[in-house]
Amino acid sequence: MQGLIDGMQGLINGMQGLINGIQGLINGVQGLMVLNPYE
Repeated sequence: MQGLIDGMQGLINGMQGLINGIQGLINGVQGLMVLNPYE
């Protein structure tokens, strides 16, 4: 049972990491747009 709980916590952490990565990617793209106003 403990392994199942650990696995679920790992899955949640992974999903949160994925969300953070996507947000970071969006922030990076927005930063590039700010640096390149002519596009």
